[in-house]
Amino acid sequence: MLDNEETIKNKLEEWENPSVNSVHLIARNLNTPVKVLEKLAIDSNALVNIDVASNLSTPLSVLKMMLEYSYEDDSSKEYVLRNSNISIELLEKYSTNEDEFLRAAVASNPKTPIKILLLLSMDEDEMVRKGVAENLNTSIEMLLILSTDEDDSVRYSVADNPNTSEIILEKLSKDKDSLVRAAVAGNTTTSAEVIEELLSDEDALVRASIVENPYVVEEILEYLSKDKDDTVRRSVAEHKSTWVEVLEYLSHDTSNSVRSEVAQNPMTSPDTLKVLFKDLNPLIREQAFLNPNFTK
Repeated sequence: MLDNEETIKNKLEEWENPSVNSVHLIARNLNTPVKVLEKLAIDSNALVNIDVASNLSTPLSVLKMMLEYSYEDDSSKEYVLRNSNISIELLEKYSTNEDEFLRAAVASNPKTPIKILLLLSMDEDEMVRKGVAENLNTSIEMLLILSTDEDDSVRYSVADNPNTSEIILEKLSKDKDSLVRAAVAGNTTTSAEVIEELLSDEDALVRASIVENPYVVEEILEYLSKDKDDTVRRSVAEHKSTWVEVLEYLSHDTSNSVRSEVAQNPMTSPDTLKVLFKDLNPLIREQAFLNPNFTK
């Protein structure tokens, strides 16, 4: 790791023929001198340019230079506009740029002023509107408008935004697109009542997404452990909050993938692991043996 300025200077002594990895590490390092970042900002390797653009220590002067520089591959400019060091003035300037990728980058930056986000929320390009929907500073009013967007990916981003209100999430829980409903299921703001309704969703992805919700309660995990789809049961089997009794139940599941997750779960009891150590599947037997809770 390059974690101090002295190490970076030593690497720069080899600048005539640096390794690709060294250049990337230097470009990403928070301690890299500004003069070095300036040089790497116009490197012929576009991925190095992106590293500089993403570096939270890259000063505004370098970021501005990168926006004005003519690259053969200018994808790094998107990352420049996402950098927290970029100025409000430059965000405003590029919010009307003809390049939709740059407008989308502006839309996703938390520093972008509300008035600019409002304009971008009505952009003709769905990628730009999606950026607004993802932005944690987007107002509830804008999220409400975007929740009715014709594009599925925009509504998905609204459903995935932790600042989206319970009322909006309740409406999106009935969305025609299963990915949108799955995002609602995994959102920590979603009410218990909506989660309960989604337990009977026709799509297994939605039900599995409930398991991924950090606030899911043990009773729901127990309920989903009996789901008809092994994708859902597998999600329960790998969850670290699943009750020991539920893991014991899943250790007899007909699906190899479910039993495999039980064998690897750090919450699985020694008694259950002993059962899995005799499983017909050799991989599961090995996983049970390697579990820290396994005892002979």
